[in-house]
Amino acid sequence: MAQHVSIDTAQNVKLNYDLAGVGPRIVAYLLDGLIKAAYIVIMAVIFFAVLDISNTLSDSEPVIILGIICFLPVMLYSFLFEAFYNGQTPGKIALKIKVIRLDGAAPTIGNYFLRWLLRIIDMQLFYGLPAIISIAASTNAQRLGDMAAGTTVISLSVKVQIGRAHV
Repeated sequence: MAQHVSIDTAQNVKLNYDLAGVGPRIVAYLLDGLIKAAYIVIMAVIFFAVLDISNTLSDSEPVIILGIICFLPVMLYSFLFEAFYNGQTPGKIALKIKVIRLDGAAPTIGNYFLRWLLRIIDMQLFYGLPAIISIAASTNAQRLGDMAAGTTVISLSVKVQIGRAHV
């Protein structure tokens, strides 16, 4: 697997980025999972506290409302954060990694949506195994969603090398 990716921009500028490996991506995913779990717990506690005060709802309404309030934002979490926070979720921000397009252009809503849609296969359906295998085996450290969307995840950590100038 390559450690770097070079992107030729439309302005004929070559940009070199360090690719985010499997480790940082898993840690970011786990951090995002903790945030989603905390959100569900907080919303459920608030919801049932309000429900206890007001028993005016029928039996099925609380479940439907709780499902919408809790699980819709959790399901859309990565798509919404990446789309509105420049390719980063809170987990990615903490790990200093982000999503970029391989052609040098800024990722579009469609790129983020395709990544999110294929996350079902990459991450949920087979417990992340396809994602780990494809990231480790692909040239640009891409999971299936990245391959389909033309994106990859890079490290934003700046590595400074101090050397002696040769004269």
